[in-house]
Amino acid sequence: SQATIYFKDEIINENGNTLYDVSGRLLPVRIKRRISQNSFEIDISGLADGLYLLRVKVAGGYKTVRIIKGN
Repeated sequence: SQATIYFKDEIINENGNTLYDVSGRLLPVRIKRRISQNSFEIDISGLADGLYLLRVKVAGGYKTVRIIKGN
């Protein structure tokens, strides 16, 4: 129901993050909890099983993370 996003050497901006499914459809991103400057948890409970791409805004630009939700 949640995914933890962590970057060792990056400061994550809580705004400007976008989530896409494999067909490119934009989905809402809900940050559940900020853990530290370089990590946070997002709520994926409302998503169907499958592959998603999360574009995370960091101090130097953007990084893309794959999220696989499944049983």
